[in-house]
Amino acid sequence: MTGPHVDQAVAALAGKAQRLRASAASQPRDAARKRELADGLDRLASLAAHGPSEVRRLLDSTVGEGISADARKHASNEIYSLAVQRESQGAERNAPASVRAGWERGGYDLGLPIHRATLQEAVELLVLAEVIHPEPFWTWTRAGLLERLGEYALAAEVYESPGGAYGRHAPECVSRCRAKAAGTYDPLAENARHLQAQIARCRANGVDPAPIIEVQSHLGELLAQAAQRQQPAPNVSPAKEPPVGNPKLERAAQAAQAFAELLADGNFEEAQQRLSKHLRGTTADALRRDYERMTMADEFPQEEPVEIVVMMAQDDMPNLQPGDFGWVYVAITGTEFNEAVTVVVTDDGGSVKIREIEWGRP
Repeated sequence: MTGPHVDQAVAALAGKAQRLRASAASQPRDAARKRELADGLDRLASLAAHGPSEVRRLLDSTVGEGISADARKHASNEIYSLAVQRESQGAERNAPASVRAGWERGGYDLGLPIHRATLQEAVELLVLAEVIHPEPFWTWTRAGLLERLGEYALAAEVYESPGGAYGRHAPECVSRCRAKAAGTYDPLAENARHLQAQIARCRANGVDPAPIIEVQSHLGELLAQAAQRQQPAPNVSPAKEPPVGNPKLERAAQAAQAFAELLADGNFEEAQQRLSKHLRGTTADALRRDYERMTMADEFPQEEPVEIVVMMAQDDMPNLQPGDFGWVYVAITGTEFNEAVTVVVTDDGGSVKIREIEWGRP
């Protein structure tokens, strides 16, 4: 496991450690805990460059002694955020009639285009995140990416592994991937079965199933079109194309994460400085009130660093305007709450700023 994505993972852990030390110096609350967490992240950054297998071995040896579970969890979150950015860059959410050079149809039923090298980097980052701190959602996400990549047999194995809340969905996903691997998967029949089950549930609950019936009426046509699109496009050589990248979306994710960290740290004055001219009227006190209302700070005061994870980053959302870098959804989790902020990051006179804020999970 080598490449720019590994270097970015190392830099992300080191950057998080640096921000924690700066926070400990400027915000005395939980300063000792932040410094300890920063030390753990620095140690994990030095290990991450060796790849998942070596990281696992070192963490299981005396090298891993003294690295707290909290540090490992925060490190895993940082690397997962990078994987999310890679996924955003390497998978299209619409099905165009033709595929761009370097892209190919993915393994999902509608054949949404993927950039193989970029999605593979997302998979590798998820493996590294899971080695440092096992997280069922990371594993489930990796299984979905493997299915998109057409690695159906491996995807089936990974779908089986998380257990817990994902266990009840695993048999269906495993069966689908094994059928795809064997070449016996019938997307029309499988999707029709799902829609019939949804229609039955709607009727049993007194809900109008008309929207689902309408989808069902178009399903055959959609899947037939997808099957046609699965034919290889001429003059496309994915293996020879360089990995894609979206520097603006990466900057958006970094800016959104930094903004959320300032909120969680209680540094509302600095957070206010990250707002664009569109939010110039939003004061630091207003940010404090919105954040504390969302996290119920009066009822559940936090005494340890809050987890910040970029869960989604997109550059094709309908509310984006010229000059915007991207739309970013950032999870903010404490011991007594599980919330999020959604922001739009923009170019504000040459500076990266927050143009729009939505408080709380949708």
